[in-house]
Amino acid sequence: MHIYFFSTIFAAKTQKRTIMKNKFLVRINAILTFLLGSVGLTGCMCKYGVPYAEFYAEGVVTDQETGEPIENIRIEVKDGEYKVAQEVFTDHHGMYNVHSAIFPQDSVDIIARDTANIYEADSARVGVVYQKEKGSKKDEWYNGDAFVYQNFNLKKK
Repeated sequence: MHIYFFSTIFAAKTQKRTIMKNKFLVRINAILTFLLGSVGLTGCMCKYGVPYAEFYAEGVVTDQETGEPIENIRIEVKDGEYKVAQEVFTDHHGMYNVHSAIFPQDSVDIIARDTANIYEADSARVGVVYQKEKGSKKDEWYNGDAFVYQNFNLKKK
């Protein structure tokens, strides 16, 4: 009988301690939630996105000896990590036009390659300057437009 009585008292004290501990943890949780919610989140205006720009390149590819325009020359625009951002071919006037949304770079590489393997490839590293219109309605990640003009005179192999 005495053992049952003491075990009941011990169990009651243990249960009371557990209840007190739970109440304490609930209060600490409420305080931390209030502090982090009011101070931590309202002070930070975090926005997610990636900077980008509109890139335009155009030019004419001609034969170095005759000055005649060359058709079907592959033009590659590569960013700073040498990834092809855009690839186009010249028309029958030797003209090319590239338009691409790119990650803003200080310079890009433009490469002219002959798919018929008659002309040697040529390339140019071109500096890029971005111009943003005043009052532009685009988001804050938009860095502006860049216009590049690059002509190529290819030499026969």
